[in-house]
Amino acid sequence: MAFITGEVADEAARAGAPLTDVERRMLYFCEGPRTPANLIEAAETFEREYGEKEYERRIAALIRGARKRADGDKKAMWSEAIARLENSDNYLCVILNDAIGRGADLRLSWRGGVAVVSLLVCLAAVPSLVSWFRGHPAGNDEVFFFEWAAMMTAALTYGACRWVFGARRVDGFIDRIIDAIFGAPKK
Repeated sequence: MAFITGEVADEAARAGAPLTDVERRMLYFCEGPRTPANLIEAAETFEREYGEKEYERRIAALIRGARKRADGDKKAMWSEAIARLENSDNYLCVILNDAIGRGADLRLSWRGGVAVVSLLVCLAAVPSLVSWFRGHPAGNDEVFFFEWAAMMTAALTYGACRWVFGARRVDGFIDRIIDAIFGAPKK
């Protein structure tokens, strides 16, 4: 953990925005009965004065930058340090998994639930829309084709946008739209 923390701190200094004492101590934070008092104090200060999402994004970007800059022995040290932290309950491990694309949570978020319900409502409306456009009741084959075409168009558009603009940017944009429509969730 000390290796990764040092690399993150060096990368932050290289970028011209060194880590504060609280930011650096949060890299060592781990909840539990044996958490040292100075880390609990840092976590309380962090909670009052810092934005968790912004901090995690910043640290993840620093991790990616430091790993990209690593060569030779440092690459091996990164791999070894990541392997040691892999199953820990440390805050740095959570950020590290996000930075290197591991530990994806496969549970359906409330946003995913909204997307699924919206898709089902749209698919349920397809027969009525097909009938309205065609001027007569739609057959099962027509409905199936339009549902299939709508799903494929949506999936291909989403995939293309993620490829062109970047996954984080597109997903962040979709999150902002959902937040604007339904409001941000209460914590």
